[in-house]
Amino acid sequence: MLNICGYLMGALLLIKWVNRRFRSGFGKREGIQGVRVESSGPPKGWRKVATATGLLAVLTILILGYCLLSAANARATYDSEQLQLHYHSCILWLPHSYESQSTWWALWHYLALALIFWATRDWLLNGLRAEADSETDVEDRDRISRSTSRLPKRLRRLLWLVCLNGALLGMEGILQRIDGGGKLLWLVEPEIHKEAQTQFGPYAYRSNAAQYFVLLWPVCLGFWWLLNRTPARRRGAEGEPRARAYGVLLPCAMLMLACVIASLSRAGALVAFGQIGAAWLILLIGTRWRNWQLLFGISALLLGAMALAGYFEWEALTNRFGGLFHDPMGGRAEIYEHARRMARDFAVLGSGPKTFAPLYEFYFSTPDQYWAAQVHNDWLETWITFGVVGMGLILMALLQIFCRYFGRGGTGVPWPFVAFIWLGLVGCLVYGAADFPFQVPSILFLFLLLCSIAFTFSRGPTCDSRR
Repeated sequence: MLNICGYLMGALLLIKWVNRRFRSGFGKREGIQGVRVESSGPPKGWRKVATATGLLAVLTILILGYCLLSAANARATYDSEQLQLHYHSCILWLPHSYESQSTWWALWHYLALALIFWATRDWLLNGLRAEADSETDVEDRDRISRSTSRLPKRLRRLLWLVCLNGALLGMEGILQRIDGGGKLLWLVEPEIHKEAQTQFGPYAYRSNAAQYFVLLWPVCLGFWWLLNRTPARRRGAEGEPRARAYGVLLPCAMLMLACVIASLSRAGALVAFGQIGAAWLILLIGTRWRNWQLLFGISALLLGAMALAGYFEWEALTNRFGGLFHDPMGGRAEIYEHARRMARDFAVLGSGPKTFAPLYEFYFSTPDQYWAAQVHNDWLETWITFGVVGMGLILMALLQIFCRYFGRGGTGVPWPFVAFIWLGLVGCLVYGAADFPFQVPSILFLFLLLCSIAFTFSRGPTCDSRR
C-alpha cells in the first residue's frame, strides 16, 4: 500500500511538472494576459537552492541506480526451499546482489519512498508560492517574506496531522498495554512477541514503537513552541488560536515522550533522556533566559511525563535494565559477530539491498543458531548490504538534509524549530546503532517525510515570494 501511494504521488508530481513546463513555455511564446513572466532575474538565493536541490536529486538517482544495478547484475538468487544460492554470471566490479528477488523488492520500495519525498517537498513549496501569489500588496509580501514565524498553511496542516496521529497511536498503545492482551490492535496475534510487554500498539516489537515516538515527539514540541511564539494578531489571522496550541500540542508531545518509556525499550529510554537534555538546551538558547517560567514549566512537564510512565512500568523497566549487567549485548553478541564477518566480506560493494536475512545462515557456526532477520544495528546492516560505496551515497544525501537550512531560499523559519526536527532525526539515527528503525516501513516513511519538510527550510527569507 505504501508503494502504491508513492507511485501515485510520483505520477501526480510528473503531471504537475509537465503542466508547469507547458504553461510556462506557452505563456512566454504567446504573451497571454495573466501569465506572470519574470523579467528581473531569479530571486536572491535561487542559485544556491537550485544547487542543493540538484545535488540531492542526483544523489537520489544514484542511490536508486545503485539498487537497480545490484538487482540486474545479480550474483545469485536464494532458494528458500533448498536453503541454498543459485549463482549467476555477473560483472564483479559493478554492484551485484547475492539475492536478486530481495534487491528487486528493495528497489521498488525505495523508489516509492523517493517519490514521496520529492512529491511532498514540491507540494509544500507550491503551497508557499500560492500564498505569496495571493498577496496583492507588495509591502505585505515583503513583510511575510521577512517573517520567521509564519509557516505555510499546507505545512501547518501536515504537522497537525502527523502530531495528532502520533498522539492517537500512543494512546492506543497505552490502552492496549493496560488491557494486557497479546493481540495487536486487539485483532491480530503476531507470530513472535505474543506477550503484552513485548508489544506496543500496532508494533509487535516494542522498540519499533519507541523509535517512532523518539522520531516524532521533538517535532511536536517544536511545533508547539513555534505557534506560541507567533504574535497573537498574526496567529489569529492564520487560524492558530493560543488555546488550541497550548491545549493540544504540548500534551501530545508529553504523551509520546511517555510512550517511549512505557514501551519498555532500554535504548529508547536512554535516547529519550538525551533528547530531553538537548531540548532543554534548545529552549534555553532560543529564549535566552527571557522566559524562565517557560523553561521551568517545560522541564517539569518533560520529566513528569517520563516519571509517570516510569512509575507504572517501574518494576518491568528495572528488570529490563538489570539484565544488562548479565548480558550487555542483550543476546545479540552472536549476531554482531557474524555481521562483522559479513561486513568484511562485502565491504566495498555490499551484498545487495535487503539481502542480510537470506545470507545470514551461511555464517552459522552451528546448525541450531538463531536465524536473525536484522542485525539490530542499521549502520552495520547498511554497510553489509550497500558497501562503502552505497553507504557513502546515502550519507551524502543525508548530509544535504542538515546542510540545506544554512543556505537561502525556501521557507524561512527560526532555528529552534529546525533544531527540534533535527533532534528527532538524530535521535532515530542514534537509535539505529542499537536496533533496526530503518527496516520498518512506517518509521522509514516518517523519517523521510520529516526530511522532506526540513529540506524546505532556510534561515534566510523565502525565495518563493514574488517581488
